[in-house]
Amino acid sequence: MKPFLTTAMMLVVFALYSSSTLSQTVSITSVSFSPNPTSCSTNTISVGVMVGCMNYPYVNTTFNVIGNTIDVNVNYSGGAICLGAIVNATHTSNMPSVGGGTYTVNVKTYLNGGLQASWAPQTWTVTSCGPEADFDLSTTSICIPDSIVATNTSLSSTSYSWFLNGLFISNDTSEVFYPSNPGPNEIMLVASDGLSTDTFTQSVDAFLAAPFLNLGSDTMICEHDSIPLDIGSTYTNIAWSNGDTSSSILAGPGVYSVTISEPETCESSDTINIVAINLDSFHIVSTTSLNCDQATLEATPGFNDYLWSNGGFGNETQVESTGTYSVTATSTEGCSVVDSFYVEVFNSPFVNLGNDTLICTNTTWSLLLDPGVSGSYVWSNGSTQNILGVSGVFGTYWVEVTDNNGCTGTDTIKIEEKDCSSVGLKQTSPVELLFTHPNPVRETINISGDFKYLKARIFDLEGRIVFTASEVRPNLPVLNVQSLSNGLYILELASEKGLQHNRIIIAQ
Repeated sequence: MKPFLTTAMMLVVFALYSSSTLSQTVSITSVSFSPNPTSCSTNTISVGVMVGCMNYPYVNTTFNVIGNTIDVNVNYSGGAICLGAIVNATHTSNMPSVGGGTYTVNVKTYLNGGLQASWAPQTWTVTSCGPEADFDLSTTSICIPDSIVATNTSLSSTSYSWFLNGLFISNDTSEVFYPSNPGPNEIMLVASDGLSTDTFTQSVDAFLAAPFLNLGSDTMICEHDSIPLDIGSTYTNIAWSNGDTSSSILAGPGVYSVTISEPETCESSDTINIVAINLDSFHIVSTTSLNCDQATLEATPGFNDYLWSNGGFGNETQVESTGTYSVTATSTEGCSVVDSFYVEVFNSPFVNLGNDTLICTNTTWSLLLDPGVSGSYVWSNGSTQNILGVSGVFGTYWVEVTDNNGCTGTDTIKIEEKDCSSVGLKQTSPVELLFTHPNPVRETINISGDFKYLKARIFDLEGRIVFTASEVRPNLPVLNVQSLSNGLYILELASEKGLQHNRIIIAQ
């Protein structure tokens, strides 16, 4: 039972100690300096610390010099868990280089950036070894007439003298120089503490001013065009971004730069951006959804000129046949672009109901109206049949035919009555000697009856002869009237038996 109690008590003591040391885990126990510090020697500072957590490591020691005050910061890091145990350590570091004089040194410890402990300010006296001249340059080479800045970093000095190539410039602490001699230029600083002096020298290379280069302003050109880029003179070393080394090049769209590198002369360069005029959006479209008999083609608007392959101008043109059509357009910048377009143009159905027809009054008649083309039909009386039969009703009839391409054709026919008593032709025999059929007639008239010879003539309603058959054979009694237009006619038949006249209707 005793070992268990001993272990428990140790854990309690450990926990209590860990908790009590959290408020000041890194404390300072001592501060000391290396003996006889001088401005020209390596001087050290030793800081003794006591760390209350054995798992908190040392990080570094940092310094900050402001005038005659030096801050020394000893830095530790640690986590949320402190393994309580006292650890003593001493950290020795080199003091910053300073000139002779008396300094106030403040020593502090930090844990994870938070202040832990501060030591009483210490007085540190450094013996001067004499002035130490030193300066930094903003650059070690310049292009005439550019300047160079010399920043004084001398130690243990109270006065200064600046020289350029042996010539006195000023007594300022720091100085700006304008070397004007091509080649090496010597900058010298003489630092003094009133008793002795020190000299520090650096060399600066000065080059002649860079030649003026001007490739011009950024510009735009046609996509496949090029423009000359000329630097205007011949130089020793020319390097273009495209690898060319001549004084001028032909450049298409892109970014181009040129650099000139002359002996003892600063480099000079210039850049130009040549942008291609983008005409990729140019195209042709058909603005008509149904191309019956003609189609309208439209090119992208906004161009100065258009020339179509069918001879049209402007951004629109009408075409009447299937094929590929192209247009060349010219932009305001003078760039040309070509596009082509294939379009199908369908012929509207040719509907023909025949010529307007006159029929004698008091005549019994019937006609078959045939549009002559296939498709879907709509007649003036609402019928949708392909052929419309008309019997004894005078009037105006029309039909609209739509083909498989969706194209539409129409035609109209007038069937009117006429008083035929004034025509002046009459039948010479009281009965028909010969019979004709059919009536109405589409293509041929068949003649029936007994005859040896026969002549036939056809008159229109104005009394004009429109058809003559001087000899009709008994074995082939047929008259071909396909050449006649639709309408009402008078057929005259003359045979050895007499002369007769019949009214006929031709409806093809």
